[in-house]
Amino acid sequence: MLNKGRRIIAVEVKSSYPDKAQTAFNVFDKRYKNAEKVVVSLKKMKNLTDIKCLDAEQFFLDPEKIFS
Repeated sequence: MLNKGRRIIAVEVKSSYPDKAQTAFNVFDKRYKNAEKVVVSLKKMKNLTDIKCLDAEQFFLDPEKIFS
């Protein structure tokens, strides 16, 4: 979890099964309803609702992308 000013950003790094991130974020969302959600993964992601998805290579080359 990152806190930048008034923004809370939840980051989930998945090495496998990135689509399972939705479940983890649903639990997290109960406590931090206004948090932005980001998944970083090596695999393609689909069917994630209200979650920003970043390719792991993109993230490691430019970690600031989490904030955009």
